[in-house]
Amino acid sequence: MKKKEVIVAIYIRVSTLDQAREGYSLKMQEQTLREWCKEKGYIIYDLYADRGISGKDFNHRPDMLRLMRDAKDGCFNSVVFWALSRFTRSVQDLYNTLDKFQKWGVSMVSYTEAFDTSTPMGRAMIGIVGVFAQLEREITSERVAAAMQMRAAQGKRTCSEILGYDKKGKDIKVIDIHEVSVIADYFVIASGSNQNQVQAMVDNVDEQLGRAGYEAKQVEGTKNSAWVLMDYGDVIIHVFDEENRLFYDLERIWRDGKELDVSEFLEEK
Repeated sequence: MKKKEVIVAIYIRVSTLDQAREGYSLKMQEQTLREWCKEKGYIIYDLYADRGISGKDFNHRPDMLRLMRDAKDGCFNSVVFWALSRFTRSVQDLYNTLDKFQKWGVSMVSYTEAFDTSTPMGRAMIGIVGVFAQLEREITSERVAAAMQMRAAQGKRTCSEILGYDKKGKDIKVIDIHEVSVIADYFVIASGSNQNQVQAMVDNVDEQLGRAGYEAKQVEGTKNSAWVLMDYGDVIIHVFDEENRLFYDLERIWRDGKELDVSEFLEEK
């Protein structure tokens, strides 16, 4: 059977006018991605470059809008970018784009992060990183509202510290262990400030990935646990409170794995 021809769109972006004027970052991204596509035998349909534009949304990026139009028209079947943060910093835009690309038969490939949505593993990894990015910026509104109503009914103050749910997830790490272990391909490790926050993160991951069609094969840890393990097969998620993360130190134990740099994508917009 003849192998399907891969036709790619290359997307590059820098976020400041100074970078755009200097041209180094864009030039570096373009040159590296062109060479990588050539090595893979991919056909480059076009280059899409947004210079000096923030990644907070799609609406203010002319070439991103052009890319989306061309993707819908079937001009290519894959989009390649330097890093997920270059493509988008908006979790909502990420999920919407994943849905659209899946309908249009277009995959997404991150050169630096080993994410490729043409595979189930790649789609799961992007979804997981997106969930944790969202946890750093917002908490489920229904849960917060219910907690505030309960505290108000009890005559307690409704300050910003509500049941530990609105603390940010901390020190999120993604470690590629597929070359050093057979138990999984990736570990995702994150910390909560306390056990309530750990449970809030676990609940949110379970809910969001469930909506995306990913169900945990096994979850170890209870609602009062300071360490919860969520096994998604090729991806295992560890959520700790801060004390137990330091104590067990999984990053040291799995130091032979490769840590993926997702810091830019997890930054505040």
